[in-house]
Amino acid sequence: MDFDIGSILKKEIAKKQDELRKKTDTQKSSGPDSTSVPKVEEDKPKIDIAKHKLDNSVNEDDLSLKRKKTQELESRSLRIEEIISTESKISYTINSNTIGVTKESKKLSIQCNLYIHDILSRWDSSKERYHPELLIETKKSLFFLLVQLRKNTLAPDLLISLATVLYHMQQAVQNLTEINLAIQSYMKLSIGNVAWPIGVTQIGIHERSAHSRIQGGSQRANVMIDEPTRLWITSVKRLISFQEWWIKYGSENNK
Repeated sequence: MDFDIGSILKKEIAKKQDELRKKTDTQKSSGPDSTSVPKVEEDKPKIDIAKHKLDNSVNEDDLSLKRKKTQELESRSLRIEEIISTESKISYTINSNTIGVTKESKKLSIQCNLYIHDILSRWDSSKERYHPELLIETKKSLFFLLVQLRKNTLAPDLLISLATVLYHMQQAVQNLTEINLAIQSYMKLSIGNVAWPIGVTQIGIHERSAHSRIQGGSQRANVMIDEPTRLWITSVKRLISFQEWWIKYGSENNK
């Protein structure tokens, strides 16, 4: 049997080249996959970590804001409870001897505040019988005054005159003619003079002297100071009118 050595060599060479080519193609096709997978897996945790940090930061800010608001509400609630507890121990009955006494001004302011609230409460309970259309407007107009009384920031001359008006309104429950004295005191309050309790001689002469300059008359009426002051002074006259009506027709003794 004759063997063609040259032909055999060519076949072997071709076979080897074919195997080498297939091997190379296999490496090329598998190479990118083997390198790209780790790359994707390597980048993915970086994106997740960044997002996780951002989410945590937002959540922490939200929690911090919520905690702050909660603390503010709790603090405000405690302050309100403390104020209510303190004021519940204070009688709103005004003592004429404390009107104009500097060291008593804080207590006097609270008493005026409490008594005005009492009048408004009685008016609210009687609104079906007494000018309901004026009640809301009166409350709004008195808000500025009530805040000043709460903070004890009402001007001394205004506090003296207001307390005098309210004092005579309280006395009118026992003697209705005191309403006329309340109206006279209200007129002084309106025009800028200091109104002291009429018929009361116990007030110290030194206290009156301290306000003598104001009592002699101011350069302008109190109702002209500003709009909020004008509104609350006007509303005080409504309180006087209601008090007179309530004593005559609205109190328990006249039902």
